[in-house]
Amino acid sequence: MTNSVMFFTFLLSLTLFHTFQFAHSRSTLYNENKIFNVLDYGAIGDGFSDDSKAFKDAWEDTCNYIGSQSTMEIPEGYTFLLQPIEFHGPCKSKKIILSISGYVIAPGSPDEWECKKNHCHQWIEFAHINGLHIDGRGTLDGQGTKWWSLNCKKYKKACLKRPRGVVISHSSNVHISNIMVKDSPNFQMSLEDSKWVSVKQLTITADGDSPNTDGIHIQRSQNVIVHNSNIRTGD
Repeated sequence: MTNSVMFFTFLLSLTLFHTFQFAHSRSTLYNENKIFNVLDYGAIGDGFSDDSKAFKDAWEDTCNYIGSQSTMEIPEGYTFLLQPIEFHGPCKSKKIILSISGYVIAPGSPDEWECKKNHCHQWIEFAHINGLHIDGRGTLDGQGTKWWSLNCKKYKKACLKRPRGVVISHSSNVHISNIMVKDSPNFQMSLEDSKWVSVKQLTITADGDSPNTDGIHIQRSQNVIVHNSNIRTGD
């Protein structure tokens, strides 16, 4: 009888031990912040090479990571050139962080932009994402100077199709803080069809005579809060 009780106690203890180990390993995995650095995906960061594919590949892994938090890291000390690019969800991670410490630039001239069907709607778009956090001390530079100086009588279609800078659409629980957004050809930032968006401590600038360069354009969105930000644009 005593041996049976001891054996049963041993089995119970072993079961509890394995249950604890399994729960602990799941908890560790679930709470891990996985970092995906764009340099590890082939980004060059010299200001001349097109880093769009590296950013897109890094985003795919960041978005599809199964866990509580994943971070796409754009490191400081580099200048990354991006063609028009889309970062779309839905994502598997509950919290998606875009950590911007580097300098990100758009093509410098309108004829260098590679757009779908020759129509540039926006430069950088985030769409269908729940739990997006964009943060860092980096800069998103739309390099819109040559767009603004176009002769609109000669290039009427191009003037009407100046791309927006950063677009957040069909997303929720979005937090944007600390970054600088500057010199986008059209609106600097556009929040569309989204809800529960917090924007704070941003610096948004464009030349005072730049046409229609709204700082933050908000449409068809709910519960959007913008505070403690410095916005100086042409419109």
